[in-house]
Amino acid sequence: MPVAGQGFERPIDFIIIHEHMGLLAMEVKGGKIHIGEDGGFEQYQYRKGWQTIDPYAQVKLAVRELIKVIKSDSPQYWIPDNICVLFPHTNRAQITNIPQELPDGTLCADDMALLSTIIPSLLPKNTKPAWPRDVFIDVRRRLQNMPQAKDRSSATETTAGPQKIQAVKPQPNPLHKPAVIKPAPPPIRTQTKITIKQHIPPDTPRPARPKPRKKRLSVLDSLLATGLVALIVLLIAWLCVKA
Repeated sequence: MPVAGQGFERPIDFIIIHEHMGLLAMEVKGGKIHIGEDGGFEQYQYRKGWQTIDPYAQVKLAVRELIKVIKSDSPQYWIPDNICVLFPHTNRAQITNIPQELPDGTLCADDMALLSTIIPSLLPKNTKPAWPRDVFIDVRRRLQNMPQAKDRSSATETTAGPQKIQAVKPQPNPLHKPAVIKPAPPPIRTQTKITIKQHIPPDTPRPARPKPRKKRLSVLDSLLATGLVALIVLLIAWLCVKA
């Protein structure tokens, strides 16, 4: 959301308002982030290398300008506010060797899965009574009537408690047409007959063929052969005697 004031404009990436807790402004810094030699934050930018950034001062100034714009026609009420900075592509250990020394309200890639639990804890801890219902409705109306930056997310609000806070999705670009991916054709299966020939050296002796087994005569065949021989012998003896 662009915040115009005193001749300049500073966008706030996300604004969350809660009926009983107040306003939370979130600054998002993508890409690689680390702490430089001077102790400040640095962001790696394409063709520029490491550039010094101060997202905390940026979002604090933007929130002050936002509140000035909301109160431009002199409404007399107090707006509880807080800030946080999100580094969605960098883990805490990649930013510094001492993650405990990061400023309060710092969120990293390690915290992405727990945003719905962490964000309610970052909303203002009110020491004063919660802003009245009519004040909350008026602030929400003023935020919704502000001009929206192109290709940026609009403000969101929750009224049913911290457990109902949801991540804000960016608005889709109507000029962008999703690419149509055609499925790959199925592979053509071919049957290949593989013949394996065993190479035998010429000097290798060939194995001998097994000899055929002799047919064994049964008992009946033996008796018949013996009887036939005996009959032939008797016939020869009878011929000799008769001669």
